[in-house]
Amino acid sequence: MTISAHWQMQIEKWGTSGLTLVIFCQQNDLKYSTFCARLSEYQVRHRTLPT
Repeated sequence: MTISAHWQMQIEKWGTSGLTLVIFCQQNDLKYSTFCARLSEYQVRHRTLPT
């Protein structure tokens, strides 16, 4: 399964934000559990956190 461009953009935005995941999700009206699921998919594909 591939993650959508929307979620990839959000993950990369979070990676450069300096915010905790919880705060980033709150500030961007994202559901924490969904973000974590997409982040997990991203990490599997890229084997790393965004920088």
